[in-house]
Amino acid sequence: VIVHVTDKNDTPPRFSGAPYALRLSEDAPTGATVLTIRADDPDLQGSISFEIVSDANEGGNDTRCNGGGNEYRLFQMDPIRGHVVLAEPLDREVCAEHRFTVRVSDGVQSAYAPVVLSVQDTNDNPPVFSSSVVSFDVAEDTARGARVGALRASDADAGANGQVSFSLLSDWGNELFALNPHTGEFTLTAGLDYEQLPNGVFLPIGLAYLIAILQNTITSVGQSGYRIRQVAPRQDLMASLANYEKMAAAAAAVFGIWLWSVHSTSFHCEHVPHEDAGKCD
Repeated sequence: VIVHVTDKNDTPPRFSGAPYALRLSEDAPTGATVLTIRADDPDLQGSISFEIVSDANEGGNDTRCNGGGNEYRLFQMDPIRGHVVLAEPLDREVCAEHRFTVRVSDGVQSAYAPVVLSVQDTNDNPPVFSSSVVSFDVAEDTARGARVGALRASDADAGANGQVSFSLLSDWGNELFALNPHTGEFTLTAGLDYEQLPNGVFLPIGLAYLIAILQNTITSVGQSGYRIRQVAPRQDLMASLANYEKMAAAAAAVFGIWLWSVHSTSFHCEHVPHEDAGKCD
């Protein structure tokens, strides 16, 4: 007696390699295949297909940082080959990890597998100053070597990509002050005389990016400028402001003006549209 057992579609497909965890750089190009899901079905009937599920009751799908659903459509899936494709750009500073669920189905039975994608940082954010205007008062009898002020800046990137260093855009003022490129601290390197510098010293400050960012340095004067207000204007100092307009054309993409005054704060500087650049009130 030979008994032939006919197949019944009673067994769900099985994933190979689940659960899935991978790392992906945030500068990965859209259209790239970031993961290939593989599965097989012990049953003889039917064929399997893949999809990223959006129903939280069926395993959930979160391709953002929080909440269910695939509203942002960051990932698309080839239903036949199981390729997960990046459909929209990633941004680690917005979301460092994406979680979603893949479903494989043979038409009757289904199985689910979680996917965790960690976004790796790239140096894609410029440093920013904590304030666009910084000023300090320094007594003229301050000792040489004294710490007289500090700049603060931050970078949204992670690790080494988020480290910033400071540098002067001009040698003007270097005979009086030294800037620590790592801490942003200013120290006095020479004696001050209020009668010789009643209105202070202007020091343009720039952020030195890491080498990868140093290649992207130019911000034209048409995009940024500065306004300086003086309590007691001096025409000889005002005439020198024209030099700053030339400096701005070659300044780093993020820059500011750091203002120093002896005894009293005589100047104020702020970023303004170019049409007001160089105007003094």
